[in-house]
Amino acid sequence: MTSVETGAGSRRSDSAGGALDVGGDEAAVAGVRRAMVAVVAVLVLAAIIGGALVYTLNEAEALDLTGTPRRVLLIGLSVAVLGLLGAAAVLWRYGVSVRLTEMAARQQSAADRLRETAAFVRIVTDGQPTAIAAVDEDGRYSFANAGAAWGTGLTPDQMIGRTVTEVMGPRVARRLQAANANALLGGAPVRDVAPLERDGAQRMVKTDHIPLPTTTGQPRSVLMVLEDVSDLMAERERRETTLRDLVATLVGLVDRRDPYSSDHSARVAELAFAIAREMGEPDAVCRTVDIVGTLMNLGKILVPEEILTRSGPITVEEINTVRAAVVQSADLLGGVAFDLPVAECLRQIQERWDGKGYPDGRKGEDILVAARIVMVANAFVGMVSPRAFRGPMSVESAMEELMEGVGARYDRRPVAALMNYLENRGGADRWRARVEDRPESGAAASA
Repeated sequence: MTSVETGAGSRRSDSAGGALDVGGDEAAVAGVRRAMVAVVAVLVLAAIIGGALVYTLNEAEALDLTGTPRRVLLIGLSVAVLGLLGAAAVLWRYGVSVRLTEMAARQQSAADRLRETAAFVRIVTDGQPTAIAAVDEDGRYSFANAGAAWGTGLTPDQMIGRTVTEVMGPRVARRLQAANANALLGGAPVRDVAPLERDGAQRMVKTDHIPLPTTTGQPRSVLMVLEDVSDLMAERERRETTLRDLVATLVGLVDRRDPYSSDHSARVAELAFAIAREMGEPDAVCRTVDIVGTLMNLGKILVPEEILTRSGPITVEEINTVRAAVVQSADLLGGVAFDLPVAECLRQIQERWDGKGYPDGRKGEDILVAARIVMVANAFVGMVSPRAFRGPMSVESAMEELMEGVGARYDRRPVAALMNYLENRGGADRWRARVEDRPESGAAASA
């Protein structure tokens, strides 16, 4: 006697008293049912085949091979084969069903993990003070955090699929897309700082454009990180203003002790800045040469006043005293927290390209480019300025002397940039006009 009870934790029992507990969900119950059906089918077929094979033949039937027994045997075999095929199909379907169920479970688990990761990334990026967005090479957003949506009137999800032009406007989009294109073309991050309008106000924004690794079937993309640096820029401007005031105070102190060269530093700073611009040097180098040119004579505070104001020639020892004043300028400013290599540059402006300079014997590219620029500007200003023992040299004569020193005393690049500035930017006429009414300088200014 066989009984079947269904439901969670169902129990099947047979006449032998054996029991089989089947727990779990409906899929497991259905699988067990299919397996039992297959087993029953096999037993039925076995019974049929057994009945057919055990059929008793009499003598006449055994001699009549074309009679009924043959047909019964063929039918039984056919039914057995079909039954076995059916049972195999049931078992195959059950196995496929199990595999599909397992695959669906794995896919669901992966989808859950992906959603959790996406939620975590969203929490992290939304907590950043910067705007973070990913756009493809066509300029369409594929990701945006809350910061990227600020001021757009859109949510991050609403930005997905839209173009940068639609979200940021055509003027801002052109600049961002140009930087994105450069990042993709060069395969390296690109940084830009530019004024952008946000919420009706002009803000200084630093943007980093980072090319992302490509994946199969996905367009090339760039990660954009935008940071509002307006407050940092304003703070830097305040610091630079304070520094300028300090520099002006110190230079004024030097000028009172050496009236003959009171504007020498200012002219060196102006010319060095023009040379740096002509060379296409970055803003940091241009700012460095401007400050260094202005402060180069600060160490003259330590030089005896009678040497500074002497109208006649000075001794070799006195020349060395004046030259050491430039290095002392670097020492005096060594403790000042510049955001530029001012002290290092001051120490190197008396070096030579061939390594025979003062004080450390630096050579070639080991000398800071800012120092190489200032040494050329200082030499030119000294040449075209009058001295107690000679008048001012002409611009042409000064340039000839600078060219003769290229490769030994001076780097070729700043000398070539100075020539281009003088000949093609109107610099020569401006310097000729400045020399005309200049008072005669002391000997120490030429050191």
